[in-house]
Formats: sequence, C-alpha cells, structure tokens
Amino acid sequence: MDLKAQYDNTLQEFDYVIEDGQFVQIQDLETLIQVQLFTNRSADPGWTLSSNKPGVYAGWWGEAYNTDHIGSHLWQLKYLNQTDYVTYATSYVKDALQFLLTYNLCDNFTVECQYQSGRLSIAIQVTKGFITTNYDYVWTGV
Repeated sequence: MDLKAQYDNTLQEFDYVIEDGQFVQIQDLETLIQVQLFTNRSADPGWTLSSNKPGVYAGWWGEAYNTDHIGSHLWQLKYLNQTDYVTYATSYVKDALQFLLTYNLCDNFTVECQYQSGRLSIAIQVTKGFITTNYDYVWTGV
C-alpha cells in the first residue's frame, strides 16, 4: 500500500489525495514513479556542466544511505542545449525507472518524451502481465 500523490501539470506540484478526511491509499506504482522522476538523483562521478560554471551535483541526501539510486537526472537538462532535451530526457527517465525491471515490478515499460515551448512531456507505459498502465507528466523545470 502507498499513499496516492497527485501531480498537477499546471502548478507543477504534487499533493497527497484526501477523501472523506482520509489519505487515499493505492496499490500501483504511481507514487513510486513520481518519486523516481522528480527527486534529484546525484550526478554521476565525472559529470560536468557544458559551460564553465562550477560543478553542480545536486542529489537527495537519503541516497547517501542507500545503495540503490533514488531519483533521476532530469534536473541536469537545464544545463544542456535544448536540441538535446528529448534524447537526454528519454535516457534519464529510462535510467530512473530501470528498477521496475530489476525488482520485477513490471514486465516492460516504454518512455516517450517530447519538448515544445519550454514544456517537457513525459509519457510512460508500464506493463505487468495483461495490465498496462499509462503515466503522463508535463514538466517545465528545464
């Protein structure tokens, strides 16, 4: 069981869902995927900015206590050329969600990213057995 977090594409924020004064609980991967995508994963060793700015490594403090990587490198997009956003975003999302396969939480997943007018659209399709679930997010943090 997990608490349901709902993403507002317009406000670019998450909030827990409450119904009848109680947190809504769910049994799917939605909250887990949201945490993986929108938590800043520490930069890989050797990562440098494309410009001559001092290194920015970001990351979530809890990753220091965990051997599994938590979060994604989506935050690094703001340091890249916009023409590369779709390629890097797709790679970053796939890398962040690899744990779904590693821990047998799904049989397969696909990722499609599009970038237009300062908005990154992320479409994820997760398949487990005969059930396919779609997750769609819009992010302007780039």
